[in-house]
Amino acid sequence: MSINKPLYQTPPDSRFRFGRPEEDVGQRSIQKQPKSDSERIKWSSILIVEDELLVAENLKDALQKEGYKVTEVVSSAEEAVRRFSNLNPDLILMDIRLAGSMDGVQAAILIHETLKRVPILFLTAYPEDEFPHLIAIDRDLYAFLTKPYDLKQLTRTIEKLLTTRS
Repeated sequence: MSINKPLYQTPPDSRFRFGRPEEDVGQRSIQKQPKSDSERIKWSSILIVEDELLVAENLKDALQKEGYKVTEVVSSAEEAVRRFSNLNPDLILMDIRLAGSMDGVQAAILIHETLKRVPILFLTAYPEDEFPHLIAIDRDLYAFLTKPYDLKQLTRTIEKLLTTRS
């Protein structure tokens, strides 16, 4: 046994010395503030309310590739209302025909009347005139896209809603 050999060697990449973590300045993320309206819009958080899992995941992936922050995907209007306060999204993408006792328009009305007047983009396969209760929502706070829609149309509508709101 060698006397000069240490009993324990700290790995060279270790961030610990003398039992305390070293400050890792190189990897610390410094949160920048957006410089322009378009950059601020991209930093906006979005809640997706969609009961078709594949559609929801495709939507989430596409928006994240465009630089948006998707806070969460929920599958029912009731869950959207329940989770809204904790998530505090800047915009909601909401299917209208959802599983459960409440549809997307009813959830939007409830959120606007009791929580926060956040812009909502309704995504549905049905025409807008099938939802007369949309009249209860301020027209400046929602937009309506009929499925199928393309990504360019979706992002343009999101930007319009977020810009109108600010």
